[in-house]
Amino acid sequence: ILTSLYPATHNAKYDTSSLPPGALLVSEVLEQAGFATAQFSANGYVSDRFGFAQGFNTHVNYIRETRSTEAETVFREAGDWIEQQVARQRAAATEGEPPPRFFTYIQTIDPHVPYDPPTSFLDMYFEGPYTGQVRNRMTGDLLGRAKENPPRVVFTDEDKLRLEALHDAEISYHDHHLARFLARIEQLGLNENTLFVITSDHGEEFNEHGSWGHGHSVYQELLHVPLMIRWPGVAPAGARVRDVVTTMDIAPT
Repeated sequence: ILTSLYPATHNAKYDTSSLPPGALLVSEVLEQAGFATAQFSANGYVSDRFGFAQGFNTHVNYIRETRSTEAETVFREAGDWIEQQVARQRAAATEGEPPPRFFTYIQTIDPHVPYDPPTSFLDMYFEGPYTGQVRNRMTGDLLGRAKENPPRVVFTDEDKLRLEALHDAEISYHDHHLARFLARIEQLGLNENTLFVITSDHGEEFNEHGSWGHGHSVYQELLHVPLMIRWPGVAPAGARVRDVVTTMDIAPT
């Protein structure tokens, strides 16, 4: 997404790998073009520790800084930074100067294990009491043991429903705060001159091929992610690209 390079090219292929300085990030390209750049990441790997601060004037990593990774926090702080940029734009306009542009990369992680959504969102997808083995904060460990060969954990039908409900609730919780963030962008008067790109790094498997979670296969459940672009006056509303594209295409596009 950020480098438009395959791991075989930039060679950051392992848990301990860092992006080499020669891997040009889209943030560096935009910074060189005069954009203010900021990264708000709730993914521990997308951090300065692994070379992802390149080209970002501001970079926050909620895991590395042992702070709340919840979407409410990430979107609120990203919105605060954007509001500061709007103030800079207004000040520039007062001085008769061209308004400074900005680029914000926001990576939330709520639909990721451990699945631990607020109860009000879980109630949207799961009714009644549950006494099975699935515990919200343990879901990462449970899925890891369930996909071993042979599995050390076997889920009942009720467990499977609970897992899916937890994941769906995380998505709905996230989307609730994404909607609040987008409303704030509109209130700041940025809606018509801002390019929005919304995508995901991967999906989750829920026993479609006998396994769980992600990181173990290349089935469509993991590879097929949403990619939505909104650019008023440039990208036609409601249009769909029928060709197969990848997240590598985002930055050059």
